[in-house]
Amino acid sequence: MKQKMHLSEWIDKYRNTNLLKELENRMRQEYSIDVPIEQVEMNPLCSKYFFRKKQISPLEIQMNEKEVMDPLLVRKVNNKYQVLTGFKRYYLAKKNHFANIPVIIRNVSDEIMMLIVAQRFRTYSDENILNKAYVYEAILQYYEISRKDLAKLMDSSISQITNTLRILKLNDNVRRALKEEYLSYGQARMLVGLSSEKQDEFLKTILDQKLSVREVEHLVSLYKGGSSSDPRVESFYNKTGVAIHQIGSKIVFEFENKEEAAEYYHKVLSRKRI
Repeated sequence: MKQKMHLSEWIDKYRNTNLLKELENRMRQEYSIDVPIEQVEMNPLCSKYFFRKKQISPLEIQMNEKEVMDPLLVRKVNNKYQVLTGFKRYYLAKKNHFANIPVIIRNVSDEIMMLIVAQRFRTYSDENILNKAYVYEAILQYYEISRKDLAKLMDSSISQITNTLRILKLNDNVRRALKEEYLSYGQARMLVGLSSEKQDEFLKTILDQKLSVREVEHLVSLYKGGSSSDPRVESFYNKTGVAIHQIGSKIVFEFENKEEAAEYYHKVLSRKRI
């Protein structure tokens, strides 16, 4: 259920507390129970949360060696157990088709859940930018708070919150590359605002040519008709009228359409004079 209360003062009061550490310390002194894994789900703020293989492999090995899984902290809502801590363990339990999973049940309010999630993201600074964007969006919608309050909660600036949320405007292919970390946040954010087709074109160029963030910025600026501030970039037309852009050590040819590019490419392969 969405919150209708004003949370600004509550955020100001509790955002710097170390509730997450306190809860984890208490869990070491409590007994867990096993519940069917089909009754367990991610909390609504992290429903789109994902992990890369390299993030979970060490824990998976550790779990196999211990043969005992540490319990998750959950809260019970409508006959379901929502995961508050232990995201990786929950992910691995589902991946390995566990029938039951150990949990410690706590009566946690929506406000405390928000604080736990926020502290987790402040603690793990290397989170994938898409995970941050998904959670920021969920918090804004679930609690109906302002971006200013979200910035306070995440110990961030409003501009950082806004820039992170803009990532969600990228198309599915670019998001997938960002999720799989073939594309960096710096590269991806340059593509925001472009048409879906252009995003795909730039994505292919970035991956094929292994462009840096600075080089992507230059190419997008040139596409938009702007100018580059980098003195290394020189644009000129050869005698065929094809635009050639030198970006660092790379030479990029710009054509009006695919047909023109194909014709030029054919001439180069045929070693004809151009």
